[in-house]
Amino acid sequence: MKSILVLFSILMIPGTVLLPPGEEEVKPPVNSIRTFQEPDVERLVKDFFLKDECSNVSNIRKIGDDRGIGFFDSGAGSIGFSDGIILATGLVSNAQGPNISSERTTGFGEDSLDPDLRALSTGEIFDNVGIEFDFVPQKEFVSFSYVFASEEYCEFVGSIFNDVFGFFVSGPGINGPFDRDAINVALIPETDEFVAINNVNHEKNREFYVKNELLDDANRCGIPFQPSFENEIEYDGFTVRLKAVLRVIPCATYHIRLVVGDVGDDQLDSAVFLESKSFDIGPEIAVNFVSENGASTTDQLKEGCNRGFLVFSRTDLEKLDQDLLVNYDFTPNTNAEEGQDFSTLPDSIIIPANEFNVRIPIEAIADQQTEGSEDVGIEIQSLCNCQQRDNTLFTIKDVTPIELTSNTIEVCPGESANISVDIEAGTAPFQYQWQDGSTNPVLTIDSISNNQDYLLTITDFCGDSLQTTVTTRLQMLPQLELSGTFDWCEGSVVDIPVNFTGSAPWQLEYQLNGRTVLLEDIEAANYFIPVDQPGTLEVSFFSDANCPGMATGQVSIIDEGPGASPVITPPSCPEAQDAGIALNVTSTTAYEIRWSQSVNNPDAPSNLATGTYDFTITDQNNCSYSDRLQIEPPTPEQALENRCPSLSAADNLYIPNAFSPNNDGKNDDFRIYPKSDFVATILNYRIFDRWGNQLFEAKNFQLGDQNIRWDGTYRDRPMSAGVYIYQLEVETAAGRKQILSGSITLIR
Repeated sequence: MKSILVLFSILMIPGTVLLPPGEEEVKPPVNSIRTFQEPDVERLVKDFFLKDECSNVSNIRKIGDDRGIGFFDSGAGSIGFSDGIILATGLVSNAQGPNISSERTTGFGEDSLDPDLRALSTGEIFDNVGIEFDFVPQKEFVSFSYVFASEEYCEFVGSIFNDVFGFFVSGPGINGPFDRDAINVALIPETDEFVAINNVNHEKNREFYVKNELLDDANRCGIPFQPSFENEIEYDGFTVRLKAVLRVIPCATYHIRLVVGDVGDDQLDSAVFLESKSFDIGPEIAVNFVSENGASTTDQLKEGCNRGFLVFSRTDLEKLDQDLLVNYDFTPNTNAEEGQDFSTLPDSIIIPANEFNVRIPIEAIADQQTEGSEDVGIEIQSLCNCQQRDNTLFTIKDVTPIELTSNTIEVCPGESANISVDIEAGTAPFQYQWQDGSTNPVLTIDSISNNQDYLLTITDFCGDSLQTTVTTRLQMLPQLELSGTFDWCEGSVVDIPVNFTGSAPWQLEYQLNGRTVLLEDIEAANYFIPVDQPGTLEVSFFSDANCPGMATGQVSIIDEGPGASPVITPPSCPEAQDAGIALNVTSTTAYEIRWSQSVNNPDAPSNLATGTYDFTITDQNNCSYSDRLQIEPPTPEQALENRCPSLSAADNLYIPNAFSPNNDGKNDDFRIYPKSDFVATILNYRIFDRWGNQLFEAKNFQLGDQNIRWDGTYRDRPMSAGVYIYQLEVETAAGRKQILSGSITLIR
């Protein structure tokens, strides 16, 4: 952070944005000011800054770096006007909210020799940016609206970092202290004091200041934390909407420089917002055309029918207490004849003192000729040449009789309908008179049961009338009939044919096995409903483009694919391979059976062990049936009844109860022995002393492995005679797990 006591400068790379540590760029919220860089300053001045009445501007040039010049929108919620031009001492994008930095900075790496800002400032100028151009005013007073904003607020108020700006105007009748005898019109209202950070802030002229400081800055300045628009704009403070006003000599040429710059160093951005369309250089009068009546086309006159008004209005209220003479003429694109096609107009008019406008009536003359459209343009004659004169244009049209489109309306039996007509020609607004006395454009008919004619009289604004008949014609209800039985098999889709009557598109809703399916936008009268399962299909709703329909009947979808009723014979014993499966296949055609495992007989495989078996039956119609079968081992009761050998590890292991590790070759270690041909895996084998200390462990070895044994030592130290505890976790070949434990006596 800069301080007025710092005597050294920070080297900045042009265009670099400095943020406090830990801060990141944040996407602007929806209601934030949005900015757009725009180096085309001629477009900015003519399209954004200048009012439309007269474009008497020339020699438009930019001042400073392109990146500090642009336009903005969405500003109404913060600075008080929606859009316009932004001139900034940093990137114009830095203006976008939310306010996340008290020191948002872009350095353009430029020292400034701007003569006007140097005369205005208290220190060296950096990063000056602006626009300058010539203009020819059409009236005595020129004005525009603006807001000044800065990141220097509030912590550098009263310091040398008094970022400044100015609107410097030079030309005839001006004798000021700036370059080319210019004056600065960026003044605090009702004073001769220039607008700058040290002149408008939280302490001085605060009625013109808007607080937007972050909490740290407010605490540093010893002021309440009261940000006004922290989500809408980045700058820590800015002025209210101000107006620059200049008295000039009409028709003379003036030069204006709109420029802003950093003071003291190139840190902490400042900016000027110029309101769109606010640079008003005249003329004093605007003219508009308004219709006398409520005709739908307010910029038209119909011959011998309606009349309108030319409205001449003041745009400069500084001379409201004086009469104002207005001279005007027809524009070159006027092709109607005064006195022949429209009423004769006075050569000039006077807007009386204290009146804002004058209305001059104008009528189109019915000349009984078909001439098509004739245009009349009016332009104000100003004291000096205007490159784009204010004008108004209206059109004189021949009176056209009322024309209608077809008046027949299709309706469904029993429905209500709103009937009306489509008018192709005539002069709006229109009046309606139905035979029942109704005067609404739309007539509502309830529960229509037959064809009916309704008489309607239409009268347009010019008095032309037409009597017509609107006919309601009953439509035939669409029909749909379902019938038949269709074969289906697993994995297939059956197309059920349906034939519609009526008009496309159709809509159909059907139910199948408790499921409701809606089909919309059907364009073909001959249609197929795709079905992927057996059941009974019934239509629950049906309509064409106009009316609900009548659906009758139903369709049966029969499963004709192969099937099976498997019967499983379990194995006699858990480890035996004498199980069997009888599939009991049902099929109307020849079929083929495929198993996931190799079997000795596809229809009735035998000599099977426990496990999972998958099969698929496919018939000659390519219909298939698949299933998964599980052969389980016999229950313990069945195994006992079948005299199956025990699978208990305890019954099939020999575990000694003592050993004597004295190296005499007899019973020198403790090991586990299987009985007979019992197969098992020892998942964990551990020895503990009487206090629970583990002395030995072996894992995951086959029962009978002679290399796995305890020799009565712990870490190569012989253990003393006594009683020790063993624990075994055993998994049999059938996958059964058991934990066995007991004691072993070590003899010395």
